[in-house]
Amino acid sequence: MGKLLILIICLSFLIFAGAQEPSVDTGIPPQVEQEEEGTHLHVVVLDGMNDKLFELDNCKVLVQGKLRLVNDNFNYTKTFLEGDIYEITISIRKKI
Repeated sequence: MGKLLILIICLSFLIFAGAQEPSVDTGIPPQVEQEEEGTHLHVVVLDGMNDKLFELDNCKVLVQGKLRLVNDNFNYTKTFLEGDIYEITISIRKKI
């Protein structure tokens, strides 16, 4: 009976301690886990500065920055991995 009580106390401590991890924005982008197979994400890069077009297959794209909605700013982070869902085109050009 005593061993069962100790086991229950240990398990409840582990569950409680795991649920209380602090959430701190360190400014470091989240790490994307490496996948064994490709992502099937196709990315087209339009380089207007050098008049080049790059096509990248099996990509991972991390978009991170400040999202401005009306008068409010929000932190935005999105990782695109799934090529079956997303098609991404990136345009690079010089500001006028």
